[in-house]
Amino acid sequence: MNVEEAIQKVLDCAADVYSEIGEGYEEATYEKAMEIALRQAGIVFETQRVIPLTYRGIIVRDAWDKIDLVVWVADKDSRIAIVADFKCLPEITEKEMKQVERYKFSLEKQLKPGEKV
Repeated sequence: MNVEEAIQKVLDCAADVYSEIGEGYEEATYEKAMEIALRQAGIVFETQRVIPLTYRGIIVRDAWDKIDLVVWVADKDSRIAIVADFKCLPEITEKEMKQVERYKFSLEKQLKPGEKV
């Protein structure tokens, strides 16, 4: 499965979760349902990935944030991380987009050889 296919599968899972559960629940409810949907779809993922805050490679704060969802895709000689964040909002603003960019930047610091975001 390539990155585009993985993204589409994640979006399909999210649409399935939303259509079955509906709106009005807390973020944690949708996250748990997504875990079930992704597992059933055979997608490799992790939830609540801890992101330490580092300065010059030294951890300043152990768990300053957590990424809601990281989907891993095997692509030739590497593993690619797809970062997703759950939101229960009527629309996504620049604030939420910057948050995901911050997650991506922070995750890049944790990657092993052969991994990318």
